[in-house]
Amino acid sequence: MKEYVYCAIYLLKECNMKQGLTLNHVCDILLQRTIITSEQHQRILAEKDLQIKRLEKINEISANGNGTRYDVLPSDIVAAFNLTIQHDGMEAPLNEEKVMREVAAGLGIPFKKIDPLELDLEVVTKTLPKNFAIKNLAVPISRDSGELKVAMVDPLNEELISDIMRVSSLKISPVVSTKSDIIKLIREFYGFKRSIVLAEQELVSPLVDLGNLEQYSKLKSVN
Repeated sequence: MKEYVYCAIYLLKECNMKQGLTLNHVCDILLQRTIITSEQHQRILAEKDLQIKRLEKINEISANGNGTRYDVLPSDIVAAFNLTIQHDGMEAPLNEEKVMREVAAGLGIPFKKIDPLELDLEVVTKTLPKNFAIKNLAVPISRDSGELKVAMVDPLNEELISDIMRVSSLKISPVVSTKSDIIKLIREFYGFKRSIVLAEQELVSPLVDLGNLEQYSKLKSVN
């Protein structure tokens, strides 16, 4: 854990990043790892504003359906260019997952492909509030020996890590995941948790309004 934190702090200082992972930093990592070319690096940075506007419009339309609007991330921008890369002698798309895997490798932080079947509902939903998870795109995925493993899209966000540490009173071990996987996990787990709570409330509530039933009986006897 300390190695991850030291690595993140070093990179923050080197890249003058005050708000964690930026598009410039992501592109630099992809270039250094020979995932993209210098020309592609320049193109992404030159045309980023157009892609951001397009993605924000898509987000706005999507938000009208479920009421949740997520920020456009560096991985979204890079993936939106639909670039292809060489992988095992074949062309492959530079998608969101590939971008985040390479970012994780460049930072020296583990990447985690989230599998909901491996996770504990209570760990995910009871450690952090849903609104916090949505806002920060960060979810706890395991808890062991006083350490909380948290999947996040921005492992360089020191303030976020400090907040989670303060709320949970646990050591935080960040892992990199995709925005898509984290959003899917939030929707499935917090939605399922809410369904359970509502079901429990229905079970403890009277199935029949006894007050109304008594009034109905009195009226019936009068008639």
